[in-house]
Amino acid sequence: MVVNSSTDTSEIEPSFVQNFRSDTLTEAQAQAFAEQDPLFIKFQLSKLPSINLSKRSLHASSSTLAPFEKPSPKKRPRSPGAKAGHEGHSREKPERIDHRLPCCPDCGREQTRTDRQRTRVIEDIPANLKAEAVDHTLHRDWCSSCKKQVEPKVPDALPACTLGNQPATLSAFLHYSVGTTTRQEVDVFNGHLQLKITEGGLTQKWHRLAETLKPWYEQIWDECQQAAVLNADETGWHPNGALIWLW
Repeated sequence: MVVNSSTDTSEIEPSFVQNFRSDTLTEAQAQAFAEQDPLFIKFQLSKLPSINLSKRSLHASSSTLAPFEKPSPKKRPRSPGAKAGHEGHSREKPERIDHRLPCCPDCGREQTRTDRQRTRVIEDIPANLKAEAVDHTLHRDWCSSCKKQVEPKVPDALPACTLGNQPATLSAFLHYSVGTTTRQEVDVFNGHLQLKITEGGLTQKWHRLAETLKPWYEQIWDECQQAAVLNADETGWHPNGALIWLW
């Protein structure tokens, strides 16, 4: 039975409510409930607690759901970490610096040395972090077969660029991925890194970097066009304070 009429006021049986909320309602229970008076149905449904909104729509974007509405992540079928025998990628052992007090910092008297100690590992950026200039000498040789002079390529920078690959890729990442403005990057490179560069120079480097990476971009595009299934992702972006979505 769906209705419990043991009292003066008819109420829905607790088992029906439990099955309804857990998506285990049988066809017979649903049919019996549907045969009740419409006003009774409307009144009783209004008394039910709100249904779990995580089941609202199969097409709802994950970004529109609150964290408590999202289902728990599935457990990984295997234990995390690299497999046995995998080459390690641990960090190098840091430099050791010993610190000892010449005297007691409170009374100034001599101390008795003990074997007790503790360690602190501190990761920092060098205080003298700055750009370095390297003079690359390109030796030209004569090719008797091609009847022309040839010279090696410099792998540390793009063609016709005085800015190396490291600051070029770092500045592009900060601008296009993080959203740093060219003015902010110029302040960082000119000030902290002591690398003189202008906003126009940065833009030119990014255009040349785009030309260099274009073949890989086109290859990824072709593979996406030929793929049977493509996974979508989304992220929020705020150009000029307006919220938009990148897919």
